[in-house]
Amino acid sequence: MKFRTKLTLGMAAVLFGTALAFLAFFSVLARNLAVERMEEKALALARNLASNSSEAVYTDDLYKQLAPLLKSMLATPDVLAASVLDASGRVLASAGEAAPGAAESGWRDAPGGRVFAATAPVSPPAAGLARKDKPVGYVRVAVSFKRLRAGIRRMLLRSAALALLMAATGLLLAALLSRRLTRPIVRILEADEAVVRGDREKSDIPEAEIPDDELGRIMRSRSVMIAATRRSEKELQTLAENERNRAAELEKAYLELRGLREQLTQSEKLSLLGQVVSGVAHEINNPLSGIMGFSELLLKEQLVREQPRMREDVASILHEAKRCQAVVKGLTGFARKRKPEKSLLSVNAVLEQSLKFEASLLKTRNILVKREFDPSLPYTLADYYQLQQVFMNLFVNAQQAMAEQKGGGTLTVRTRLAGGLIRVEVEDDGPGIPPENLCRVFEPFFTTKEPGKGTGLGLSLSYGIVSEHGGTIRAESRPGKGALFVVELPVLKEAPAAGGAESAAASPLAGLKVLVVDDEILIRNVSVRLLRAMDCDPDTAAGGAEAMRKLKTNDYDVVISDIRMPDMDGRELYHWVRENKPEFASRWIFMTGSTSSDELVSTDGTGRPSIHKPFTFESLQQRLQSMPRAARRPQ
Repeated sequence: MKFRTKLTLGMAAVLFGTALAFLAFFSVLARNLAVERMEEKALALARNLASNSSEAVYTDDLYKQLAPLLKSMLATPDVLAASVLDASGRVLASAGEAAPGAAESGWRDAPGGRVFAATAPVSPPAAGLARKDKPVGYVRVAVSFKRLRAGIRRMLLRSAALALLMAATGLLLAALLSRRLTRPIVRILEADEAVVRGDREKSDIPEAEIPDDELGRIMRSRSVMIAATRRSEKELQTLAENERNRAAELEKAYLELRGLREQLTQSEKLSLLGQVVSGVAHEINNPLSGIMGFSELLLKEQLVREQPRMREDVASILHEAKRCQAVVKGLTGFARKRKPEKSLLSVNAVLEQSLKFEASLLKTRNILVKREFDPSLPYTLADYYQLQQVFMNLFVNAQQAMAEQKGGGTLTVRTRLAGGLIRVEVEDDGPGIPPENLCRVFEPFFTTKEPGKGTGLGLSLSYGIVSEHGGTIRAESRPGKGALFVVELPVLKEAPAAGGAESAAASPLAGLKVLVVDDEILIRNVSVRLLRAMDCDPDTAAGGAEAMRKLKTNDYDVVISDIRMPDMDGRELYHWVRENKPEFASRWIFMTGSTSSDELVSTDGTGRPSIHKPFTFESLQQRLQSMPRAARRPQ
């Protein structure tokens, strides 16, 4: 039940109860007043009759004197009977119905209803006629309550009708009053329900609806609280937004920290890898220098030049040795920063040669190669072997993916000029790269291959090589639709100048006296053979101690010294030369097969040039030609 209904019914009950109480009180009061008036009327009539009967009591003609008086009294409303009695109670005269015989005044039950009999004493007309203080007779008047009761009943009915009218009017007034009283409360409840629903339009109570009373004060206080609550909500939202932003910043900082930690871990791995690669490269480059050197010497032999099959085989040996050199350089470049040996080249030629090396394996694995080369592709400036390493890494990954999925497939290699860049696309129809791995394929040591089938270094090395060349490499893939690797390189529109290497080779080195210091006999032998092919006068020393003895007694135009030697390394030998034979300091060339020679030389402050193993005929020749002319004194 609503509060308004309860309030209306409550007020109606109070009004109706009040009306009933008023009716009951009025009925009792009216009856009592009627009885009192009846009694007073009867007593007054009795006294009046008694005063008029005092003289008639002593006369014989009683009826003649009292009959008119008694009959006149019967004409009075409500009077039933009147009688005169003597002192003994004998009725002397009467009129109307028989009056009760008792001498006392009071109410009596009669056949027609209750009656009231009033008795008044009759005093003697003169003093001395009767005994003192004793009446000579009595007068009795009986009155009926019947007519008065009917009047009281009619009055009560009118009072009841009036009470009902008052109750109905009170009910209407209670309804109107309760509506007026509860309307602000109902409006507050509606506004509060709107607040709960989040309806801001209905949650505010207009000023026109606020009464100027205590409820109005409550409604205004509520409006102030709602406004304060909204301000608090805004502040909380601002705080929550700040917290979200701070959480995002913390998460970003955490991700950056994690990235830094991973970079630190990667740096530690690279540092360890650099130490391992440095030793491995030194051990590989020494025999590789012999293979490359002797291969070049064989190619210069008349017998080999006259045999095409032999010349091709030796050239293949030299080329594969250079590939090994490029792989070692790639590993050393991964472990430390180095400048690539760039030259003007055709990307199409590098791709063609790389596919030629992979042709046998691709054919064995049932992989069809489609070439879509742009013949008008311009030249670029790049390291031939590094670029070849990038393309071969892409070819190997593609053929492995296709062979593992369906035992064959199609490898498409295309080149074109796009947006002022040379674009190389290597596409396969293998299983593709999952989306969660697509952004990680260039991370070092990341691989999805089984242990022993991949190191996770190929694509990361390729990424570093392409970046060093000012280009970009990216991967695109849809699962089940194959993978596409795109390499973009800057354009060099001018073709390479012809005859540059020949003019360098034509520089005179004949008679140049060179001392080669190395603990590896293979390096000493191939160096001697190469230097003699350049018409130089070579000499060798198997270590630092032997080199010191020869430098004390002989004169050399150039000294080529290995850095890593067992008894005395090249740095210690160079320090001895600067102190004891300073004339040789400006003729010094360091030779190394490790990854850290440049750093070591720079740390020692020597500033001397270096040549890296494995070196070729041309690289050794160019290094000798780059020496100051004073150091190259032909005999």
